[in-house]
Amino acid sequence: MTGGTGGIGAHVARRLARTGATHLILTSRGGPDAPGTAELAADIRESGCG
Repeated sequence: MTGGTGGIGAHVARRLARTGATHLILTSRGGPDAPGTAELAADIRESGCG
C-alpha cells in the first residue's frame, strides 16, 4: 500500500488488518521513521497481520 503510513493509508491498513488481511506491505516517503509508523505497525501486528 503506497502512502500506507499517512492518515488515510493508516486507517485503511488498520481496517484491512482487522477484517482478515494476513499480510500488508506499507510504503511511505518517510520510511520507518515517519511519525506514527511504530504505533501503526504495532496495531497491525496485534490484529494478527504481519
